Amino acid sequence: MAQEIQAQFGKISIREEVIATISGVAAMECYGLVGMA
Repeated sequence: MAQEIQAQFGKISIREEVIATISGVAAMECYGLVGMA
């Protein structure tokens, strides 16, 4: 399900998959989490 935000210049829609991908990439940049993988 996408989250929608009405902004001044239009509507912004963000899907859960995008948040999950960004979170996963950010987590893999943390040295402690990389060592656990």
